[in-house]
Amino acid sequence: MTLAKPPKRARKAKRPLRRRAKRKAKLHDADRLFSTYIRTRDGWACRVCGSPLRIQCGHVISRRYHAVRFDPMNAVALCARCHMKYTRNFLAWEAWVEERFPGRLGLLKGQALAAHARPDFDALCDSLRLAIGGK
Repeated sequence: MTLAKPPKRARKAKRPLRRRAKRKAKLHDADRLFSTYIRTRDGWACRVCGSPLRIQCGHVISRRYHAVRFDPMNAVALCARCHMKYTRNFLAWEAWVEERFPGRLGLLKGQALAAHARPDFDALCDSLRLAIGGK
C-alpha cells in the first residue's frame, strides 16, 4: 500500500509584500523628514526646558492617528528627558499642551477621529525637503 503525497502548496504572491515594504520605507522617510522639520522649526531646543541636548520630535496626539501624524500643529521639539517624562505622565502632557497652546488639543483630537485618506508620501517628503531647505 502506497500513500499519496500531499498536494503542493501554492506559492504566495510576493507583490503584496513588496508593496507593503515600499509603503513602510516611504513612511519611515516621511517620519524622519517630519522630525527634522519640527526640530529645525523649534530651533533644535526643547520647548519645555530649553535644553539643546538629544532633541526629539514629540507628538501632541499619538502618531497612530494618521490624520494628524504629519500635521505641524501636532508636534513639538522635546529633549529626550522631557519626552520620556510626558510619555509616562499623559495627564501632565495634556495640561502642558493646553496651557501652552490653548484649544489646540481639542482641535487635534477632532481631526484625529475624523475619516482620512492615506497621505501621498512622495509629495509629503518633497514638501518637507523644501521646507527644511534640502534638495
